[in-house]
Amino acid sequence: MSEELKLNPDESVIMSADQIGYGNGLFGGGKNELILTNQALLLKVKGMFGNTKEVLRFPLSEIRIVNGQVQALPGKKDIVTPTLDIYFNSGMERFLFIWERDVKNWIEHINSVITGAPVRERGEFDDMFEDMAKLSAVADTLSGSVNKVKSALGIRSTEQIALRCPGCGASLSGTEGEVGKCPYCGSFVKFE
Repeated sequence: MSEELKLNPDESVIMSADQIGYGNGLFGGGKNELILTNQALLLKVKGMFGNTKEVLRFPLSEIRIVNGQVQALPGKKDIVTPTLDIYFNSGMERFLFIWERDVKNWIEHINSVITGAPVRERGEFDDMFEDMAKLSAVADTLSGSVNKVKSALGIRSTEQIALRCPGCGASLSGTEGEVGKCPYCGSFVKFE
């Protein structure tokens, strides 16, 4: 493989992936192979029958670094095709992947090779948890928006809220948005 790739004597392969598209190809899954070494990104451009037509070399030393951030970024070619967009001093190169998680993994490894930062070990469910956190934030935003609309329309909540009295610490319950009076110390409490 090193003969076909024409690796330098002090160069070693770190990782590789196949089914990679390149540039603005028609589909996300290409038939090329992307290889990360300690010195470059190599793209084995495959022919129709899987033979290697050429090997493109992109030196890591040519990747831009802005404010300490390696400019290897996730992107999208269209609404379904995740891309690894790498900004070199001479321009941008785009590699098309099938899975977004693979793009994140490649970014971590490229960053590690260039800056020496450790690669964060990604668990099987990391992407799922990140997606759940994003959905939770959207749900919270929507919930707050719905409550504002209800309030503007004069629709009162019927949700019961339990809390502690700020005056004496007694357990109190009441309807969300209403103000109540603590029966023990007389403090007024807004249920929110």
